[in-house]
Amino acid sequence: MATCGIKMTRFSTRHSVASNEDAAQIENTTMRTSMPNPSYINAGLASELRKAASIAIFASVLATASKAWSAQEICITPEPVATALSACIPLSALPDWLRKNVKRDAQGHASEDVLVRLGEGLHRLASPIVIDATAWRSGGRQLTIEGLGASKTVVSGAVTAPTATLPEGDRANKKLQQGVVGISLKNLGITPPEKLSEYRFGKSVLPDFELFSNGNRLPRSRWPNTGFGAVATVEELGGVRFTVRGQDVRRYATEPALMLGGYFAHDWADETLRAGAIDVSGVRFLQNLPSYGVKIGQRVWFENALSDIDTPGEWAYDPESQSIYVLPEANQASTNFEVSKSLEGIVFNKVWNVLVKDIGFTSFRDNAIRVDEGLDIALKGIHIRNSGGVGIRLNGRNVVANDLSVADTGAGGVSISGGNRITLSPGRVAVRNCTVERVGRLSKSYKVAVGIAGVGNEVSNCRLSDGPHAAILFHGNDHLIEGNLIERFVLETDDAGAIYTGQDWTERGTIIRGNFLRNLGMPKSKYGANAIYLDDQASGIIVKENLIINSHRGVMIGGGRDNKVEGNVFLGCSDGIYLDSRGTREIELRGALANPSLRKSFIDVNGAGPEYTARYPDLLANGTQALGHAGNNVANDNIFTECITSYTIKQPAQGAIKIGTTYIAQPIGLEDRTKSLTPQEFLLLRAKLTSSSESVTPREATKDIP
Repeated sequence: MATCGIKMTRFSTRHSVASNEDAAQIENTTMRTSMPNPSYINAGLASELRKAASIAIFASVLATASKAWSAQEICITPEPVATALSACIPLSALPDWLRKNVKRDAQGHASEDVLVRLGEGLHRLASPIVIDATAWRSGGRQLTIEGLGASKTVVSGAVTAPTATLPEGDRANKKLQQGVVGISLKNLGITPPEKLSEYRFGKSVLPDFELFSNGNRLPRSRWPNTGFGAVATVEELGGVRFTVRGQDVRRYATEPALMLGGYFAHDWADETLRAGAIDVSGVRFLQNLPSYGVKIGQRVWFENALSDIDTPGEWAYDPESQSIYVLPEANQASTNFEVSKSLEGIVFNKVWNVLVKDIGFTSFRDNAIRVDEGLDIALKGIHIRNSGGVGIRLNGRNVVANDLSVADTGAGGVSISGGNRITLSPGRVAVRNCTVERVGRLSKSYKVAVGIAGVGNEVSNCRLSDGPHAAILFHGNDHLIEGNLIERFVLETDDAGAIYTGQDWTERGTIIRGNFLRNLGMPKSKYGANAIYLDDQASGIIVKENLIINSHRGVMIGGGRDNKVEGNVFLGCSDGIYLDSRGTREIELRGALANPSLRKSFIDVNGAGPEYTARYPDLLANGTQALGHAGNNVANDNIFTECITSYTIKQPAQGAIKIGTTYIAQPIGLEDRTKSLTPQEFLLLRAKLTSSSESVTPREATKDIP
């Protein structure tokens, strides 16, 4: 994997051991009641049923290895063969095995390390496995769960789905094309939903099942097959009725489960909703109006219409027959289909000292892996694909994922959180040396490659690519975003940023350093993409030594304070750095009622208390009356080449930023724009640009706009 920015950090597979005091803090916390939250998978890679000889060899290897291994040990094999081999168990039985068999001391803590070996093959889960404090209490010992490599040991949340040929009368009545076949959900042991899930802006959702073939997700039927339709007319009368250009929506009047997706009012807010009544006037939304209404010209699409199954691989769900209908590829065997069944893969709930390594995960309805309130948890060599929600969620303290690959998720790629925002104690939850690609398949806005929350967490040396909205969204304090290659984001949305935060005066201290961001945004957008977007008065952020190529704006400061933008290189931007004073304008309009959500956040974390004022002296350096007014921002030692404007400042923010040394450089060659850069190569590029640049005054580099 190509890296850029900082030096790779080595990660020890034997991580630090938590103290019993730390462990007690986790165990004494009230347990949550909510529970079931690289292209490498091919179902043909591993047969579910191993030959007897292979199983015998596997058991023999384990027996030999156990002589040299001081830990307790258990082998896991795919479920059809586990019952035939007494030495091994299926993965679904692991939590119960741990409860019954782990050797424990008088306090109930493990007295030996435990090694769980997953054998080669496809380990199917019908429901999540949950490892909690009843199954594993560390006591200074380590639980290791390891496979034979992510392409050899695969955990799947899907079941095989045989198809049935449809009677001609049924096919014609449902307006299905020739060749469409059916899959009964009841025959798969899946409870058929009465309605499909809606994806509403800003709301969480439990994803529905999906259909796969040969390890690849198949698309739900859609019009148009690619691209978007557009709203032609809108009438607000007892709800919202609208028509769509290029489509006679009357053809959908008898569809049993029609869904309508779109950026109905804003290009940063997508939703997929159940369609209401359809008549000669258009589509009517009844109880479930889009969050921001509907506007003429906005992008929309239809989903899950039986009559739109017109391309091989497309499918739709019919709640009347409780079946999936799919048009197979030519010569496709009926046994090649799979349907996701298990909501999640493995859940670790309030456990500590766990290592998970060298396993692939695929085809879960929501998360493949979830860690809740973990302590000293390490994941290494984990590959995740085709999750319907977020690929992996990590929460706790000292939780680290290294050499992680996530691809083709329905929502986000990775979510990390930890630390205490009241005391500002760090979580040290980290994702390092990762690859995350193709996120936001089902829900797009704010479904990011990596989401960060809490205090003192990290994403470094990762390659993030291809998403409709942001690559990294962070909230909280003192995070590190360093050495990442970020490319091809904001591909379907507008007024968005590849690295994004906003709407809080107290979320300070994050360092964005040594990242390479390039090729951002969609064509013909109204506002354009921002490589780094400090939105809605975000303050106290350090943006340093980043390389930004081909983005509408390099850094957007949306009315914040105390931000530092230093030593960056901007190439091919309309605006290198943009600053406005939106908070000042709101204060002028609303007075003491301005910025209510930001003021509430300030109070919630005790922003005027000793923890915040000691850590962030600038926060109240000018008193609480300065909050909401842009000010004390610094930009220095930045290089601009092929940018229309270096600094664009919107009135009345002219005094809100101090601009230091500024360089205007000559254009560079194509090779420097496209290759991944090591830290040393970045320094060489910067030196090359500096040698061909001209230092200009702040006034010469700045454009003021009303």
